[in-house]
Amino acid sequence: EAYRARREALLAATAEAGLANDPASAAGLYLWLSGPEDMSALDLVGAFAELGIVVAPGDFYGGAGAGRVRMSLTGTDERVAAACSRLWATDLFRR
Repeated sequence: EAYRARREALLAATAEAGLANDPASAAGLYLWLSGPEDMSALDLVGAFAELGIVVAPGDFYGGAGAGRVRMSLTGTDERVAAACSRLWATDLFRR
């Protein structure tokens, strides 16, 4: 239940920020997010870092993750809420 709630909150916040979750990623402990076409995975990592949110470039996990970042759902509820607040307030991913 905790992971489902975190997933739903982060999906809403990342969508509002202009990011898209891989539709094949329907469950699990991670979101696989892509941004505007002109942002590489490393660009996305940098933009998240500006918000104080740590994500990993999907390229580290093989070809299927290329161009995406992996966001974990395993943070505490407080950290997930903080990340959501920052994502709701940003325009870093809008083009």
